[in-house]
Amino acid sequence: MPRSGPRPAETTDTLVIGAGAAGLSAARELRRAGRAVTVLEARTRTGGRLWTQEWQGLRIDLGASWIHGVSGNPVTALAAEAGAATVVYDVGTLDYATGEGTVVYTAAGHRAAGDEARRLQDDVRRAGRALYALAGKAPADRSLADGLEEVLPALGLAGARAAAVREAFGRMAEDDWGAGADELALAALALGEDHEGAEVVFPRGYGQLTDHLAEGLDVRLGHVVTHVDHGGADGVVVRTRDHGAFRARRVLLTLPLGVLKAGDVTFAPALPEAKQQAVRRLGMGTYDKVYLRFPHVFWDDADLIRRQGGGAQGAFANWFNLHRVLGAPVLVALAGGPVARRLEAHGDAAVVREALAALRGLYGAAVPEPVAHRVTRWAADPYARGAYSFPAAGFRPGDHEALAAPVGDRLYFAGEATSAEHSSTVHGALLSGLRAARHLLGAG
Repeated sequence: MPRSGPRPAETTDTLVIGAGAAGLSAARELRRAGRAVTVLEARTRTGGRLWTQEWQGLRIDLGASWIHGVSGNPVTALAAEAGAATVVYDVGTLDYATGEGTVVYTAAGHRAAGDEARRLQDDVRRAGRALYALAGKAPADRSLADGLEEVLPALGLAGARAAAVREAFGRMAEDDWGAGADELALAALALGEDHEGAEVVFPRGYGQLTDHLAEGLDVRLGHVVTHVDHGGADGVVVRTRDHGAFRARRVLLTLPLGVLKAGDVTFAPALPEAKQQAVRRLGMGTYDKVYLRFPHVFWDDADLIRRQGGGAQGAFANWFNLHRVLGAPVLVALAGGPVARRLEAHGDAAVVREALAALRGLYGAAVPEPVAHRVTRWAADPYARGAYSFPAAGFRPGDHEALAAPVGDRLYFAGEATSAEHSSTVHGALLSGLRAARHLLGAG
């Protein structure tokens, strides 16, 4: 007769939870060092928040898109190793320069006059310098919005000019951190290190990099981890929803911060209080994309088409022209923070209607109906629960390090949220995986 009860736990030396950039880079490093490694991934694909999808005969990135600064960036080296071609796409959503890469429209749908654009650029730069000076000494509970209300009067900015600067920094918070200006800690402006050089994108998709990292690894897809028991005498037992239990000497967890905040994975014993507090204090941002494919190009020949004056809750202020990158008439709008959360509450049809209304406010009757669309909803994704982490107002210095700290010699942690210098980035995730793998190997 077949034996009743749960099947025995599968045993390996090291388990890695999550097959995104952090988990795969760690697993590859461990395997190269001779460790037996199994990667458990909840999704039916690798990549995590790197997600390249076939769409309309194209390959589009639904998650991360850019290498942010190619000089000295480990993602640049990985792209070369993977043979993944890149294209320079060096525009930012807070690029207030009036160069040929960006076209600026007013709220009324008119091309911004040169003097007006230059004045806004100057106001933003002046406010930025003042904010950065405050950020290094800002109390933990002070937000970017609080900082703006201090520096704008000091700079003599009021009325429409002050409103334009507030909107500009609100867009920066939404696009860089997936958060509102009232949610982002002012101190966040003083954190992190930027890589120099051009910003580039992948015409054939960022997923080429995680596909490359996954080659030769034992990756188990569709394995949803629900519980981690690290208190036993004979290693760590990891339980999954549909595939039984796994036992290992050590476990490296690369769960997104949003999943940790939601408590979707339980731990016995509970994680240390310092780690739990870091999980509570750090924020998980929302950042989404709306891709529209049209029958033909009707827009400006610029990489970024930006509308100024949409207001704090406005959407579709920034349109990225992908015709040069993909060779097809495609626009993509990016929305973060409160704007993204509002859009996620609506169905695709309503989102596309709002997007088209915004475009027609710029280009009028020249805007046809799209032939296809694709809308992301990262906050609703149960295996991400957001796009990337941010230092929320109220976070404490050392929270990223507390999140990264091992628990005994059994649990190790990686992922972009564990990186104080490079959180919210692919290179931060990649480096965190390498760091955790080397710590684990150093433990013997």
